[in-house]
Amino acid sequence: MPNDDDKQKSDKPFFLTGDKNITEDEIDHVTKGEGYKVTPQQLMELAKMAKRTYDIFEQDIKPLMNAPRAQRIKELRKYSSWREVAATTYQEWGDDACWGPPSNQLAGMVLTKLAAQTLGENEDDWSSREQGN
Repeated sequence: MPNDDDKQKSDKPFFLTGDKNITEDEIDHVTKGEGYKVTPQQLMELAKMAKRTYDIFEQDIKPLMNAPRAQRIKELRKYSSWREVAATTYQEWGDDACWGPPSNQLAGMVLTKLAAQTLGENEDDWSSREQGN
């Protein structure tokens, strides 16, 4: 039977994310703010913009990938979100990091994909499904 603490916790907005870099302000905006209303056409345009950004990241990052970097990304991905992979890699790569912001999720996705290709492995085997990404 739930106690008063459980009831109080369940009354609060709950926002599920695997992104450990998300701020309290961002959570408050999403859970308490007005939110965003997006039309299907706007959603399609956002998807196209994301695809263009992904493709640019892939083109720019691919020549910079090598086996040691790929192995490091594999290790990061076992316990980290794409945003964390991007942020950590951004710091470690220094001037070779060619994406922004440092914790860009699309960059983390590209880094993971290219690392897996470099190692001849399947990136889906690198992370727990419990992470959510």
